[in-house]
Amino acid sequence: MPTTHLFVFFICFILLMGSLKPSPRPLLSSSSSAAGGDANPSAHDLLVRFGLPRGLLPGNVVNYTVSEDGEFSVELATPCYIQFSDLAYYHRAIRGRISPGLISGVSGIQAKKFLIWVTISSVAADEEHSTVRFSNGVITESLPTADFADVRHCEKWVSSSHSLASDDAA
Repeated sequence: MPTTHLFVFFICFILLMGSLKPSPRPLLSSSSSAAGGDANPSAHDLLVRFGLPRGLLPGNVVNYTVSEDGEFSVELATPCYIQFSDLAYYHRAIRGRISPGLISGVSGIQAKKFLIWVTISSVAADEEHSTVRFSNGVITESLPTADFADVRHCEKWVSSSHSLASDDAA
């Protein structure tokens, strides 16, 4: 009888261990002082590795992490604005899930459409049409990939006329 109990305990232990999911471990992480080289790519290089244009993020990235499941976090030196075809606002922390050609569950990026700020929830690359599609779940807009080819400097603030004040630290 003791052998049976031991066997049942062993089977339960194996089933329990198999059902536990480890928390995602950072696959890659970097800071501005350690970025560079293939072993520790910059956040912009990581975008390219996933088939996305490097200029989706501003130039003032100071740190980022990416887990094995694609969850990522990017830290900027300061929140800032970048003028693309629309004005974009980047919070200091940007999060989401990255996979080939797609960033989903985005938080920390907004775009000004007409007079309202729209939160961006996903970004997808369309290689066939050379566009990048931005969506908030209701509104979708595709812009040329070339608009995001270069990493742009971050601007500290924007006036009501959309003139930007340069952030020399970026």
